[in-house]
Amino acid sequence: MEWLISLLGSIATIVGSIATLAYWLGKKFTRIDEKLEEYDKRFETIEAKLLEHDKCFEAIERKLLEHDKRFEAIERKLLEHDKRFEAIERKLSEHDKRFEAIEKKLEEHDKRFEAIEKKLLEHDKKFEAVEKKLLEHDKRFESIERKLLDHDKRFESIERKLGEHDEKFEDLKRKLAEHDKKFEELALEIRSSSVKVTRVVRSVMEFVIDTLAFHGVVEPRLSTYMKDEIGRILTVVSMNPLSRYEYERLKELLHKDKLSLEEARELYRIAEKLVEEYGDRYYEVWKLLWYSRLWIAYNLRKMEEKESKDRH
Repeated sequence: MEWLISLLGSIATIVGSIATLAYWLGKKFTRIDEKLEEYDKRFETIEAKLLEHDKCFEAIERKLLEHDKRFEAIERKLLEHDKRFEAIERKLSEHDKRFEAIEKKLEEHDKRFEAIEKKLLEHDKKFEAVEKKLLEHDKRFESIERKLLDHDKRFESIERKLGEHDEKFEDLKRKLAEHDKKFEELALEIRSSSVKVTRVVRSVMEFVIDTLAFHGVVEPRLSTYMKDEIGRILTVVSMNPLSRYEYERLKELLHKDKLSLEEARELYRIAEKLVEEYGDRYYEVWKLLWYSRLWIAYNLRKMEEKESKDRH
């Protein structure tokens, strides 16, 4: 019986404990349910907040897209600005170069102004000397006081006189131009006379040499001496006005000890060209002309002597 009572006591204790536990668990579950409901509300709030955030993100992304477009437009505009700045910089470089050129020109102008100012100072000194001289002259006249009062008028008269001087200078220029024309005409006449005199002297000398050589007064031995003298002609004349053939032919004929009539006449034609070109500078060309005439006359004399012997 005791054990039953003990068992019932134990059961009652267990039942009480279970009831207490059930009551405690009920409260716990109630608080958990309340907490879960609270969490559900908070989750709903969070989800609503997240939806708002999504909308905000979408708005931000749209705004960012707009910003990207605006950035692209700005970048295109900046590229245009860069190109315009490059054009402006090129233009500024051109302006710098033009400024440098202008500055150089201005420096030249400064130098010219300095030279003009120096010249004006010289003129001032000359004017001072003139004025001193005029003052000395003025002291010799009785009208010193009137002249001192009339200096201003005299400056005006000086300016008028300068205008008159300019006119006189123009007249002088015209007269000098006329004189220049007359000098040119005179120079042409002198050159024409010189050419005529040269031709006369040349004709006379050719006649004298022809006459002397034809009559045997001048012998080939003299021509040998002359050849040594005119050999220098190759060092002072060029091919102009001779052709290459004539120049080479001249050297060949000068190296010969004796010339035939045709060779002498050929040398004479070459000498004529050289006299026309160098006759006023090198006397060797005249010796070449006389040398060729001497051989022409010499060959003609030999031909005449041969014909005379044949006739007898």
